[in-house]
Amino acid sequence: MNDYDPKMIGKRIKETAQSKGYTAEKLAEITGNGIHTINRIYQGTSISTEYICQLSQVLGVSTDYLLLGKKDRMEEKTSREEIFQILGGLDDIKLIKLAGAAKILYDIA
Repeated sequence: MNDYDPKMIGKRIKETAQSKGYTAEKLAEITGNGIHTINRIYQGTSISTEYICQLSQVLGVSTDYLLLGKKDRMEEKTSREEIFQILGGLDDIKLIKLAGAAKILYDIA
């Protein structure tokens, strides 16, 4: 079954942008696209892979969500309390390894 619907894609993009507090003008500014392009995206008449990838990053949602409406782990925010609860269950050796891995990731970013 093909769930690809450009008008629904545009609607999801617009609703997600609004939920994040972005006006069309602000989204145009952030992405470097013109306001007319953003409006065409919202209408579902200008949907390209480039725009979908770019907007996915800016809006913090997956391309699957924008294209098909599928929710995923990217949209699930872990609370600070949940993170501390997870880390609290690790022994000292695992915490040291985790800190080392985090430093490596930070250094290459």
